[in-house]
Amino acid sequence: METNTMNASQKAYEYLESHQPGMYAELVECVLENGGSMIQTPEYFAAYIVRDGEAHVLYACGNLAGLLRYARDNAESMGYDRISWERSIAGKHRNITTYTLETLCRKK
Repeated sequence: METNTMNASQKAYEYLESHQPGMYAELVECVLENGGSMIQTPEYFAAYIVRDGEAHVLYACGNLAGLLRYARDNAESMGYDRISWERSIAGKHRNITTYTLETLCRKK
């Protein structure tokens, strides 16, 4: 029996590149140019930019509980108390969804 050993970083790379060739490199460039952060672990991947107390997630995948733990544990040092995102890359809506960190962590 073969198991899928692909980690979240590999999944992010493959998904973004399948969506549009070069999209992963564009994401990295956007994060670097805007003072953002990329978090890559085997369990989850996130790329985001913090502005005015809000972490705007550009792309994330993997274990949601792990991502929320990371967000909660790093919010104060990174200077955010809200998290926002849109789902256009996943073929969903372009509406920006914003939650306070407290509300979002309760939803898990």
